[in-house]
Amino acid sequence: MLGRKNKMKDYGENEVYLFEKPYTTINGEGQHIGKPAVFIRFQGCTVGCKWCDAMGTWPKSRGKMRYGICMTNKELTEYLDEHCEHTPRLWITGGEPTEHAEEIWSFIKYYKKYGNRERIWHMITAGKEFDVKLMYELDYITIDIKPPSSGADTPPEFISWCMEDQQLKEKVEFKMVVSATAEDITFARYTIDTLRQFHRDITLQPLYWSESEARKEQDIGQTVKNLKLYEQEFSKPSNWKSYGEFAEEFMDTVSYDHVRVLPQLHKIYWPGVLSGI
Repeated sequence: MLGRKNKMKDYGENEVYLFEKPYTTINGEGQHIGKPAVFIRFQGCTVGCKWCDAMGTWPKSRGKMRYGICMTNKELTEYLDEHCEHTPRLWITGGEPTEHAEEIWSFIKYYKKYGNRERIWHMITAGKEFDVKLMYELDYITIDIKPPSSGADTPPEFISWCMEDQQLKEKVEFKMVVSATAEDITFARYTIDTLRQFHRDITLQPLYWSESEARKEQDIGQTVKNLKLYEQEFSKPSNWKSYGEFAEEFMDTVSYDHVRVLPQLHKIYWPGVLSGI
């Protein structure tokens, strides 16, 4: 009898905790740059990237109290079908999504059963945890390779597990944000050489601003006089002299199969904006 009840469970009352309500935007990273996507940003992350542009997603809980906007799977499904019905790609981000694997898995299962349309399930992750049950439900997986300047790392075993499973391998692309430091540049070149063997897309993009940098300058940028300067400053790579310098640094890698050198599009369209992009 217990097994029968579990089999009948539809996960509609299961809860997720989001940083903000889902919204439609233009994807600025990786293989699908420039395409519309609905961002579902989860609350809670222990990766701790130094130049994170979504530091507000870091706290998960205080005592027994969870942070974030709480929605049931049923509520989230209805919200997406009402407000984001025309954009099929759902970009699952955070925070670090793999730290919420059970919540995300139950939501996908529920939506696939009760949602009003076919969706493209796309998750970006630094690979903090590996949950094969969740990974099998996804259509695309963007692995965010963390370089030394981030103060974080992407576990090599996470990449190995994905590459050893043929079903998962076909879903994977890699993207890496690179600062102008010699350490990051050396790391990026070594990583490209390591990942090329897998014949998956690799996108290199320059480092821009972090949330802490943007918040520091926001008050200055509030006046009309300073707003243009603020936007100009935050639409450029933060420690590269120009886009050209970044492109020239990795020009030789573009001749490799599957390697692309691109800006982070959302940082150009919405310079210094901290939510809803």
